[in-house]
Amino acid sequence: MDFKVTSTDSLALYTKLKEPFKLAFFHSEVNCNSCVESNISFLNDLGDSIGRQNIIFLTSYKHKKDLSVFKRINQIKFPVYNVNSTGLTIEELNKPFFFVINEHLKAECVFVPIKEDSLHLKRYLNLIKQKYFSDNNLSIHH
Repeated sequence: MDFKVTSTDSLALYTKLKEPFKLAFFHSEVNCNSCVESNISFLNDLGDSIGRQNIIFLTSYKHKKDLSVFKRINQIKFPVYNVNSTGLTIEELNKPFFFVINEHLKAECVFVPIKEDSLHLKRYLNLIKQKYFSDNNLSIHH
């Protein structure tokens, strides 16, 4: 799947994507807040083991002020890019999702977490860690 953003943050984002792989988490301001928030602690744990520089947070907010409030309240510790869209059809579900961006700007391993099912999210994040960021074999416990 092609990954393509159009926004004022696009240039900064594409510059950041020089690494071979990045784990991306996308959500829009219309997504359920508790669904988004339930994923942040798992991302923080993963960031501690694979490096925060390997994770990016993509959002779609109309007003930058709302995004600033969201970042402050949730103590987001990753680079955040406000994009209009990822260009992926999965956005039509109106749910937050994860994916890996490869060096060719293609989306791989797309995953839509279910708030009530943290077991599958942990399995997904551990799989991503092993497949793309396997410098160490720590598992994510939460």
